[in-house]
Amino acid sequence: MRGWLAIAITAAVVLSTYLALTLPPAAQGPVPGEGEFNYGETLIQGPLQYTPSYNACTNDYRPTYGATCSDLGTIFNPLPQVPADMADVSDRVFRNAQGFITMARITESYWRNPEFYPGWSQTHFDNVYMTDRSGIVTPIGFGAYPSITQVVTRQTSDTWTFTFFLKDGWGLTHWQGMVLDIYLPPTALKANFDEPLLDEAGNPVTQDTAIAAGMNPRFAFAHDPVYQSFEPDLLFPLEADQRMVILEPNYPSFQPGWVRTITVNVDLGALPQGTWFFLVKADLPTPEIGELYFYEYGNFYQPSGFDIVLFQGLIVVV
Repeated sequence: MRGWLAIAITAAVVLSTYLALTLPPAAQGPVPGEGEFNYGETLIQGPLQYTPSYNACTNDYRPTYGATCSDLGTIFNPLPQVPADMADVSDRVFRNAQGFITMARITESYWRNPEFYPGWSQTHFDNVYMTDRSGIVTPIGFGAYPSITQVVTRQTSDTWTFTFFLKDGWGLTHWQGMVLDIYLPPTALKANFDEPLLDEAGNPVTQDTAIAAGMNPRFAFAHDPVYQSFEPDLLFPLEADQRMVILEPNYPSFQPGWVRTITVNVDLGALPQGTWFFLVKADLPTPEIGELYFYEYGNFYQPSGFDIVLFQGLIVVV
């Protein structure tokens, strides 16, 4: 097995979030803590760390954040209850601990809650959700977690499912619409997606895209229901291998659809020994599609995507 690749990818948990809010200093007093992890030249803020205790306001193990029961109810009521082991599970997933190799094993009681994700903090809670932001809108902001997943396998005829979570940035006020597409690039990318991934000899990791096409990467979920209902009437519908996704707002309260599970199936049988990979990108929907969502959500619909790379799946066949 190519150890250099395994080491590089276990650190690839960076969230790609855009239009980040400018936040004032954190509130004073005892607050849940955040850890920072240094991966080479990259400093990543880990998940929220706290000692779980029963929260009578929310009837679960969500931190109180120093807020009233009324405030906690307004902000979090649409979400599942937080399990007692949230801090432990989120930290183990972040560190890619054994037993959490596939994100598909994580239930929605974890991934629908902000405490699961790196970067959620007491600071964001205080200065986004507990501050009067009358007249302020944040229409665009999204990211993927994890950004890269690696699978190491022997030659097999199995199908493998990659899972990642597509989520709002904090304080999003609009319904974001984006089109997801899958690409087979000739060169793999590092976690920041700005540079090529290098092997232990310092050479870019490349693939023969004609052979890579045999893995047939494809989305394993349906279009957003609004798009799906109108698709037969569209002059220019999406391609068969694209997907329309809507992220719901998470401000002033977290809606259940503020984060979506994105799944991609690949066939392993056509892959010889080597390293193979695909990218998932997000791009803007067409104006025709945007019109559908304008009638659905009015001025609180925002097209998003902008040809951004969200996720890279790597398969090392040994």
